[in-house]
Amino acid sequence: MKNKNSISSVILSIVGCVSIVYLYIQYQTDFDWQMLLRNTDYITDEWRRFILNISQNHSQPLSIILVQISIILIVARAFGWLFHKLNQPVVIGEITAGIVLGTSVLGYYIPDVSLLLFPAHSISYLNYLSQIGLILFMFVIGTV
Repeated sequence: MKNKNSISSVILSIVGCVSIVYLYIQYQTDFDWQMLLRNTDYITDEWRRFILNISQNHSQPLSIILVQISIILIVARAFGWLFHKLNQPVVIGEITAGIVLGTSVLGYYIPDVSLLLFPAHSISYLNYLSQIGLILFMFVIGTV
């Protein structure tokens, strides 16, 4: 019974998303979709605009914290996967990833990359976010 409900919810979600995209394309008149397919200059112009926005906004605190979170999650998942393949607990791989990304390995052996990924002025934001995560983790432990 549970499988039928999950399959039907997946199908319903897909149909809903496809319907929303179809309605958007049908009733949206400001953007010429055919131009996107015909004109490759438009794609390169959009790519240049994207790169320009990244270069202008890379020093904003929100941009920095999002990049840091992304890097931390990607490296932690990679180390977790590696340690899982080595028949070790995933959490040990995640802890090792934290040590590698920290000042013990990355900051000691490649300090320029460490300062690029984790500038000194952004560490306080990352620290606040980690404290909030720790508080939420403690709430989850308390409810179990």
